[in-house]
Amino acid sequence: MANVTADMIVNAAREKGIAISEETKTSIQLELGKIDQNIIQLEEENKLTYEIWDKVSPVNGVPAEKLLSRSDVDVNSEIYLIKDANTGKVLYFQPHAPGEIGFVRMKTKAEAESAAKKHRFLLAEARANARIIKEVLSKFNMQ
Repeated sequence: MANVTADMIVNAAREKGIAISEETKTSIQLELGKIDQNIIQLEEENKLTYEIWDKVSPVNGVPAEKLLSRSDVDVNSEIYLIKDANTGKVLYFQPHAPGEIGFVRMKTKAEAESAAKKHRFLLAEARANARIIKEVLSKFNMQ
């Protein structure tokens, strides 16, 4: 789950060239305590969906045949899509096991679904973290 710390916010401010005093860091910690990071994580998860691709439907207007002819696609492997829940636009076309070295195929739908759930969770977590950091920085006029 999202777990933004005051140090993460201080580092984000430093990347923008903003120095943070210890007093401000304490205020940042207090502000973070007011934010339910788990709810923000769930909101971000709800903005993403996943599905196991049927290898027939086009993806974002690209015909299936073209996608299946890619060098990183094994037609015997399961492929999942991560989509924007509002628009249906495919954000990620994942033809192999993420996090593995090389093109390790996903042999079963269950394996692909497990990988898709984890991928969706990690994407939502990153989005939630960015959203929380931005929200706290804005409270201190440091956007």
